[in-house]
Amino acid sequence: MTDPTANPASTSLMDGVSGTTVSTSVDIDAPNGLIPNHVYDVLKWVAIIVMPALATFIVGIGGIWSLPFAGQAASTVTAVGVLLGALLGLSSVKYNKA
Repeated sequence: MTDPTANPASTSLMDGVSGTTVSTSVDIDAPNGLIPNHVYDVLKWVAIIVMPALATFIVGIGGIWSLPFAGQAASTVTAVGVLLGALLGLSSVKYNKA
């Protein structure tokens, strides 16, 4: 039986054959930033390319077709993009400090 207060990455087990204790440990690699690199790259692409393009598309189509609330929808997309950019900036600062 393992100690519940012990580090979850380290465990001691009893060998059923010889009765000796066998210790195991696993190294857990946390990402340097707040999120893994691949996720960061995808989210950065979304924040820099997709969100502004989507907001521009909404404003353009909304004006052409007189869609209601197109301005509000585009502003919401822009606000989400700015929030995403800020969070990615925090991750970048943490990554550069590590």
